[in-house]
This record gives sequence, C-alpha cells and structure tokens, in this order.
Amino acid sequence: MLELLIPFGLLVCSINTDFNRKQLSGFLIWYIVLALVMGLSSIFYYGEGFTIKELYSVPSKNQIGPILGISTVIIGIWILNKNQLEFKFNSLFFKLSLFFLLLSTILVIRNRASLIAIIITLLFYLIREYKFKLTVGRVLLGPFLVIATILLFYYGTFNGLLDVFWKSITLNYDVNNLNSLSAGRTEVYALSIQFIMQNPFLGELTSIQPFQYTTPHNYILNKWVQYGIVGSLPYIIFYCFLWVYSIRGILIVKSLFSLAHWVLFFSLIVSIFEYTYPYGPGVSQLLVWFLLGQYLKETLKK
Repeated sequence: MLELLIPFGLLVCSINTDFNRKQLSGFLIWYIVLALVMGLSSIFYYGEGFTIKELYSVPSKNQIGPILGISTVIIGIWILNKNQLEFKFNSLFFKLSLFFLLLSTILVIRNRASLIAIIITLLFYLIREYKFKLTVGRVLLGPFLVIATILLFYYGTFNGLLDVFWKSITLNYDVNNLNSLSAGRTEVYALSIQFIMQNPFLGELTSIQPFQYTTPHNYILNKWVQYGIVGSLPYIIFYCFLWVYSIRGILIVKSLFSLAHWVLFFSLIVSIFEYTYPYGPGVSQLLVWFLLGQYLKETLKK
C-alpha cells in the first residue's frame, strides 16, 4: 500500500497549496532547470559528457530519465503553445535550448522508455492541438516540403541526428532479436504469462514457488504475478481508470492545468516498460501528482 500512499500524500499536499498561475509557472521552470542541472552533472560525473556508451554509465538511469522526460514534455508543450506557462523569459531560443539539452541528456543516459514516451506524448499533443486546414497555399507547399525532406534524407543531412537516436536505442543490443532489443523483457513477459496462467487467482500469494525470474517490467504483468488476476483487480481497475482519466482530460481540458493530464499520460506510457510507474519512485513522480493536485484544486474552485 506504500506504493499508493506516497503519491496520495503528494496529491494531498499539492491540493493544500495556494499557487497562482504565475507562481506555478515559475515553480515548473525552476523544476525543469534543476532537473537539467542534475542530468548534465550526472553525464559529466559518471561518463564523458555528451558521448553515448555501449554500457550504461549513469546509475539509476530509470529514475533520473523520467524526471528529465517530464521536464522535456513540459518544455515541448510550452514551445508548441506559448500560453501554457506564464513566464517573462518566453523566448523561443530559451525554450529550444532547454528542450534540446534535456533531450540530449536523455539520449546519453539511454533511458529508452522516457524517449519513447516523449515522442508519443508530443506527437499526440500536435495531433490534438493543431487543426490543419487545407488551403491552396498549403496544398501547393505540401509536395514541395515532401520532396525537400526526401532530398535532405537522401543526401545525408539528418544522418548525424538519426545516428545519435539509433545508438541510444540499439547500441550493444541485437536489433534482429526482439528479446535482446528489449533488454530481456519479452522473455520475462512470456514467462510471466505462463506463471499467471498457472496461478490466475492470487499469483505468488498462493503459489508453491515464487516467480523465479527477474521482475516483469510492466505494471499490469507485475501486479498479476504478485497478486494474481483476481487479487490485483483493485490495482488494475484504478490503473485503467488513470488511463481513461488522462486521455479524457487531454481531449477535453485546455488550460495551464492540462499539463497535469499530459504528464500523467507520459508516466503511464513509461509504466508499460517500468513496473513502479506511474506511482513511484516518489522523487521521479513528484511532479505528476503535484500537477494533478493543482488541477483538482482549480477544478474544485470552479
């Protein structure tokens, strides 16, 4: 229950604060800047700066990565919608600098779950927020942009950038082997399903032998292994509710506090690859539950 009590405590603390929009925006900017300082100091202390290594060099990368990932999502949304945060240094250069430094740090740390979650979240934001209307100018410009992009790829303009992403995701893994590419996760997933089929009601609680392999890095599978399909039902129902709550908020809410739903959505994507998310570790998920508290407080006022 401690897994749920920590985020619940963060939520309650957030609801009992009294930030206005400007103060909350300032808080978020400071959080992002300090997260960037932490990321940069980590890659320079444990590694060789902006160099992607075959072996993971930064300890606890799966805890540091989502902090940087949440910060990247907030900055990315702020770039796409300048009204999301109320801050006097609202220059595009400032925001782009923070965004690319954060993204570069995640690539060096090689936190692949956060990288995937960032891409999905920001693409979803683009699709959700931008309604592209067909005009004569856009119809004529479209083919030109497609041809220009193909030519740029053909002549290797983006090779350096693509190589960095490719190395961060696949270096020291066999790209032809899904189990290798997933760092052994798919094999453990298969073994977890076998274990669940044998112990469907209460999982390890009533099993003669506990699950003898590494922890399945997926929230639902991990709960099923621990408590079975029946025993874990309260956890799974609430977890599914969070998915519905997040997506519903994304589709309906348009304000500063819509950031809460986007950050929760990011964290839920990470939970597909990391079994403690979206609840913990508490430090990594602090901003998720803090922003949800701010949103709920504002909703209650209205």
